[in-house]
Amino acid sequence: MKTYHEEKRWIWEGDNFPTFIYEDINLDTLNHKFGQLDMIEKFMSEDDTTTLQLDRLINEALSTSAIEGEILQRSSVRSSINKILKLGLEDDYSYTRESDSLIEILVDAKTNQAPLDEKRLLQWHKALFPTGSSGLRDINIGCYRTDSEDMQIVSGPWNKKKCITLHHHLPMFKH
Repeated sequence: MKTYHEEKRWIWEGDNFPTFIYEDINLDTLNHKFGQLDMIEKFMSEDDTTTLQLDRLINEALSTSAIEGEILQRSSVRSSINKILKLGLEDDYSYTRESDSLIEILVDAKTNQAPLDEKRLLQWHKALFPTGSSGLRDINIGCYRTDSEDMQIVSGPWNKKKCITLHHHLPMFKH
């Protein structure tokens, strides 16, 4: 039996990371699936649609923050979504600066039709680290990394840490 702990949870735990291999997909099949989802949404009530969108955004925010090892409270994420999207739901006002910033970025990524450019990407970075630090470590915000050291991704519990080094010269995609 396969347990949760045996599964690869993050993209960098894959055997081919960071060399990604992908297959072309049939766009007709994809468009058909989107059409099915669109039809289902049309039959849903406004409350059901709001609940579904809220749950999806909460789960995305929690998963996104977990990648960085930051655990956000579900209630604070929900409160931030309610505040930012002005949903008018009952609120416990438990939003935090971190959950507000993350939700603003996710909403911008989903709704802003403008191409993702350098300015917007760096604004997202500034929003995530407004104090210029990550924990007790100072970081350069709103700019690209300038050091020549390879980047490391550290995951897992403290007693079973896994460390993957990303070398600057590795190709990122392969077809």
